[in-house]
Parts: sequence; structure tokens; C-alpha cells
Amino acid sequence: MNPDELAIRQLHTDVIAAFNQYDLEKLLALHTEDIVVMEPDRPALLGKNEVRPVFANAFNFLKSTNTVFHLGFQIHEVEVWGKRAFARGQVTKITENPDGTQKEEMGKYLCLFKRQGDGNWLRSHVVASNDAPSKKEEFWKE
Repeated sequence: MNPDELAIRQLHTDVIAAFNQYDLEKLLALHTEDIVVMEPDRPALLGKNEVRPVFANAFNFLKSTNTVFHLGFQIHEVEVWGKRAFARGQVTKITENPDGTQKEEMGKYLCLFKRQGDGNWLRSHVVASNDAPSKKEEFWKE
């Protein structure tokens, strides 16, 4: 594995740690100023100025309700070309409510990265989707 791929994988680890600790400032520091976040059933967030209040509200809600939200990524592919890179894989979201009930969601993600002037990598785009429910539409049947 080349050093850039290792750096991308470490960045993923750092993002997950910051998210699962509800550390907004650390999370934002791992992204470009013009970050684009596209999550299912939500409008696209463009730039840290739009991302910050959305994630701050989410983290505050989780803390105030004693709800635990655990995010995880499994990387399936990383490719680096010049000052750009991408990673794709599976995303897991587990929500544990104060009453002990849990909800697990699986999905797919694609992240784009930009190498910065100092050689470090930051995430510039995050696109995630939810896996289809077990009952698929008629046209998806095999």
C-alpha cells in the first residue's frame, strides 16, 4: 500500500473517531472549506458554514437525549491520482436509544479527497446512500 492510500485510510479512521465522539471541530478540521455532504433524504450541504450548524444540532440532540449514534465505514476501494483521491465502501449506522433499543442501517458511500499544499489529505465530498429494504421494487427482481 502506498503512503497516500495509507493517509486516506488514516483520515477515514480519524473522521470516524471524531464523529463517534461528537467532536465537531475535529470533524470539520478533516474536511476542506468547500466540503459537499450529500446524505439520503436531505438537501446537499455546501461548505463548512452549512455543515457546522447541521452537525452541531445533531450532536447536541444526541447528547441531550442520551442517544448513542455509532458510525462505521468499511473501505472497499481507494484510488489516488495526483492531488485527488476517492474511497468507496460500506457505511454502517447504529442508533442506540436510551431505552436500550437499537436500529442498524447499512448503506454505501463515496468520498473524494484533495491533497493540500502541505501534503495532507482532506475530504472534499461525501456521498452516502441507504441500502434498499429487503422487499425490492418489482423491476429489481432477478
